[in-house]
Amino acid sequence: MKKHLHADVIAGGIMIVFALIWGKTALGFPEIPRRFPLFVSVAFIFLGAIILIGGIRKTNSNDEKAVSPISWTKFKYVIAGFAIIAGYAFLMGTIHFFPATLIFVPAMMLYLRIRNPIQIVLTDLALNGFLYWMFIIMLKIKLP
Repeated sequence: MKKHLHADVIAGGIMIVFALIWGKTALGFPEIPRRFPLFVSVAFIFLGAIILIGGIRKTNSNDEKAVSPISWTKFKYVIAGFAIIAGYAFLMGTIHFFPATLIFVPAMMLYLRIRNPIQIVLTDLALNGFLYWMFIIMLKIKLP
């Protein structure tokens, strides 16, 4: 019987790598603003380690159902979701935060098969309104 690596091993490893990159980037921020990104980085490293350890246990288990080869059909959805998020990051640099968020939220909701137009519009407007209130009005922070 050929052993296959469980998908959680790859997911946990990728999560840890991105958290380390995020944390290294946050170290360049001023002292006070870098606290939250560093906290998120440490939390993601911790959660990634839990996923990684669980994946290693599933890989080493004798249960045939616990370990199946990673299929392209499942993996392509992860890549597509990542591409949408990368597009959002690109849009933030070109058309700024709020217009990019107005585009990103419906795109991600449609990708996640949420098709109710009222739900999409209300979620998008509520999220943007809350973010505007929190960052611009309350915290007086200029967003990109």
